[in-house]
Amino acid sequence: MKLTLAIILTAALALFFIVTTIPPYDFSSYFSTLFFFISLLGSLLGLCILPWLKGSFSEIWVPSLRYGMFTAFLVFDLGYLTSALSTLI
Repeated sequence: MKLTLAIILTAALALFFIVTTIPPYDFSSYFSTLFFFISLLGSLLGLCILPWLKGSFSEIWVPSLRYGMFTAFLVFDLGYLTSALSTLI
């Protein structure tokens, strides 16, 4: 479980720092790169959540992927908000 938590935190922090290094006014040129990272990290997070869900694989892979994508988009939004606020301040 500690390894799973470490992977989740590492992926979330990686996405957060990727987003905060991209200026908000230059977001459109990095859209495909960010979409790729969000999809990749969302899938990775979904795989990390799999062991915590109970049931057969055919029942839990969709909720697991949803949780992973939700976490990835939440971290992306937090990073983008931090980047935008730091630009304004």
